[in-house]
Amino acid sequence: LYESFNGIWLFDIDRRTLRQQSIPATLPKWAVWGPGENQFTFAGGTDGVAGLFTKELNSGPSEMDRIAMEGFPIPAAWNPNRPELLMHYRKSLDSRTVLASRTHEGELNEIIGEGIYYEHVDFSPDGKWIVYRSNEAGTGSRIFARPYPGPGASIQISRDGNAREPCWSAEGTEIFYLTP
Repeated sequence: LYESFNGIWLFDIDRRTLRQQSIPATLPKWAVWGPGENQFTFAGGTDGVAGLFTKELNSGPSEMDRIAMEGFPIPAAWNPNRPELLMHYRKSLDSRTVLASRTHEGELNEIIGEGIYYEHVDFSPDGKWIVYRSNEAGTGSRIFARPYPGPGASIQISRDGNAREPCWSAEGTEIFYLTP
């Protein structure tokens, strides 16, 4: 999936082509794969209200359960084991709170509190860990992992500041990330 100022695009690796997805929502952004094999989820708005949407590839959008809250939810990753979406939730431009939402129930479960900047959140392939970038160590952005849904504290993965874009190996035994 690829997003640009004019929508969300799908890159077909076999054909090496880009195809724009038909999305009537305003400013569709932050697309992630899931919950199904041929679906993606994105943030956008309709009728002046922000929300999360899911779409089958090459079909019309179908709105997910709207999560009523102030601010703007940004999808991050679907749990591979159950219909649960990790998301960033912006209360202000300076901080984010990472939340989990069970889409069928529509409830929000706070995972990491507000006040510290978090981003690039992802589930491990077995759904038992999350990895993310944060400045919770106090200086620079570092990569952390924590058991999901808990209990357990965060574990710092990277040593140097400004690490970014963590992701799990397919087996879930390694975490990769970029550094300057």
